[in-house]
Amino acid sequence: MMKKIVAFAFAIALTLVPAADSFAAGGKISPDNSSLQLAAGDTATVTLTLASPIICSGVSPTCELDLDFTSAFPAGITVTPSTVTWLSTEWSQTRTIQVSVDSGSTLAAGDYTSTAAAVSDATYYSGFVPALTVTVPEAPVDPGPIAYSSAPGLAQTGGTNQAPLTIGLIGLASVGIGVLLLRRSKR
Repeated sequence: MMKKIVAFAFAIALTLVPAADSFAAGGKISPDNSSLQLAAGDTATVTLTLASPIICSGVSPTCELDLDFTSAFPAGITVTPSTVTWLSTEWSQTRTIQVSVDSGSTLAAGDYTSTAAAVSDATYYSGFVPALTVTVPEAPVDPGPIAYSSAPGLAQTGGTNQAPLTIGLIGLASVGIGVLLLRRSKR
């Protein structure tokens, strides 16, 4: 009796899903400091970390992730370098950016949130916007130069010399201050 041997061929499709903790606070792309307070002329360093490997679906010639900060903030807030890239083999490496508010910036006080979205063939990362907010505080008021004036002459009153003195901060309300000058009597 002869036995027949039958061979079966089959394919297994393997889909890698990031661990559940990748969705924890911070998200898929996490800055080490997601809330910066920067006044005009200030700069902060931010380190970006990916939560999981970059896995591209299909046949992609390059499997990478790009974050382009070129127009992520309004004029007056600058990110250097303006674009950061991870190759799939570099997913565990961090990337560092410098975020600054230009000196002389006319940005109004308030919160400015980045709109930089990840561009990648990896569906896990594609379109993800990392949380990064820059808070610009109220600019301090510069009172400008101090102006003062005194009366043209001194009035003699009971052995003392008195003259009014007005001190005003240019651009702000004037304040009157009386000045009392004492004269030493010679005996």
